[in-house]
Amino acid sequence: MRTGAVSLDVVRSRLVERRARILGELRSPDLSDVLRGIKERVELPRVDAALAACDRGTYGRCETCERAIAARRLAVRPDATRCTNCAAALNGGDQ
Repeated sequence: MRTGAVSLDVVRSRLVERRARILGELRSPDLSDVLRGIKERVELPRVDAALAACDRGTYGRCETCERAIAARRLAVRPDATRCTNCAAALNGGDQ
């Protein structure tokens, strides 16, 4: 399967690497409590959700409108779960 110009295997590999990096950062004693909370409650769940979507075969599909998420959006934000239109409508484009 391909998402735009990048294969799903490449995307999955990047997400796994990002997850490992986040987990490594969480083990750092120098990480502030605020950053630790963001990584634990925001970043890690987003990466895990993207990996689960890869497993389900729904990666790259907007969870709101079910249309394809633009490849350039996924290149910048591989954990995006919504297309730019739905993300903007929901909360100003943050998702």
